[in-house]
Amino acid sequence: MYQEIEIYSEPLYPYIKPFIWEVELFKSKPVRRLKQLAHFGAGSLVSPVVHSKFEHTVGVWKLTAFFYPEDISLRVAALLHDIGHLPFSHAVEETLGFNHHELTEQYILKDEISSILQKFKIDPQAIIKLLNGQSAITRVGNILGINHLDIFMIWPRTLVISIMR
Repeated sequence: MYQEIEIYSEPLYPYIKPFIWEVELFKSKPVRRLKQLAHFGAGSLVSPVVHSKFEHTVGVWKLTAFFYPEDISLRVAALLHDIGHLPFSHAVEETLGFNHHELTEQYILKDEISSILQKFKIDPQAIIKLLNGQSAITRVGNILGINHLDIFMIWPRTLVISIMR
């Protein structure tokens, strides 16, 4: 249990017990690399915000799992929604000719993520379609999505993490 809590530690939301396929996705290289990416990108150089894209991903996953506990596809999409981000995120995408949505699709279709999903009978294309459309994660019409809701929690999360350190 200690290892599980350590991997999915996020101080703002209730504990969510991950499914085995979520554990495997959290341990995958594309998800683990989010630990090295500052959520604020280049803004992290001048901001007190200290958390990573990984911590944001855990937050989005926890909120999705809390509000939609039985929606497996939505939970997968929440966990994978940011895996295509580069260091410095949106600030360098256009300059370098990258699109994090396209990179996310590529990661989902690559062996590691795709094999985990297929092992548990989850269709990678369905996850891509969900991420590219309107959903509870992205948004529905003019209603704020879970991804952006978690972004509003940046300052409270930073405060709690700073106190914990």
